[in-house]
Amino acid sequence: MNIQFREIVKKDLVEVWELLEQLKPISEIQPEGFIPDIDDAWTEFNSIGIVGLDGGKIIAFGSIVVENKIRGYRSCHLEDIVVDKEYRNIGIGKRLMEYINDKVLKNGCYRATLFCREGLIPFYEKTGYKVNSVVMKKWFDIKNI
Repeated sequence: MNIQFREIVKKDLVEVWELLEQLKPISEIQPEGFIPDIDDAWTEFNSIGIVGLDGGKIIAFGSIVVENKIRGYRSCHLEDIVVDKEYRNIGIGKRLMEYINDKVLKNGCYRATLFCREGLIPFYEKTGYKVNSVVMKKWFDIKNI
């Protein structure tokens, strides 16, 4: 299987949104009837979207959100890492993470942070990530805004 990775382009948006539904349905995040402004979503200046393609089909996605720190260095957060359910457990996630790690370095980030479910810890450890500290979150109900 010849999977290729590259940065996202505008024509990828619909397929990426469909793939992200496998990760978390938009209905769990946004109010009913929400229509996303995908024309602007891919141009976010501090975000780098990565797609994995099998031929012309998008089968993997991940994003890097770069943060410029006040003391002059950069770190980043990895978001929305997903591989199509039909392509899982054959090494594509590992290859996606290798590609993302390379992009992180090329963007001058000294650290990459990601949040994952406990069951995914062994996978991310295989790609060089380690459990560090405690994560705290507060969820806001934006469906009623």
